[in-house]
Amino acid sequence: MAIIIGDIHGDIEKAKAFLDYEQDKEHVALGDYVDNVKKGITLNDELACLDLLLNSDAVLLWGNHDLAYTPENPWSCMSNHMLTLAEVDHYSGYSQYLKDRFNQNGDVFIRDVFTDRFTRPAIYLN
Repeated sequence: MAIIIGDIHGDIEKAKAFLDYEQDKEHVALGDYVDNVKKGITLNDELACLDLLLNSDAVLLWGNHDLAYTPENPWSCMSNHMLTLAEVDHYSGYSQYLKDRFNQNGDVFIRDVFTDRFTRPAIYLN
């Protein structure tokens, strides 16, 4: 038996409850880890939730909201906030990818932060 959830959308409390429930069972998340439009869930909340899930041993399938943040960009994303260079350092853990994006484009969007997180799996598998 597996514990299965979908549409977490940055809700870290939901993610924690999912991962804590019957820890001896396999956990499978069906995607849509980001793009929460609820009031009160901040970008920091979404990033913490994403990091929690990526660092867990749960099986993570990507949903349409997650695939929107991959380099292939098959769908549009829901987040469109722009970041300053100082915020890039804050949100990225000093990611060279995001600094390069900022230098190339003169701005960085939340989309780039999520793309950076989704496309660096080796960091989360250690």
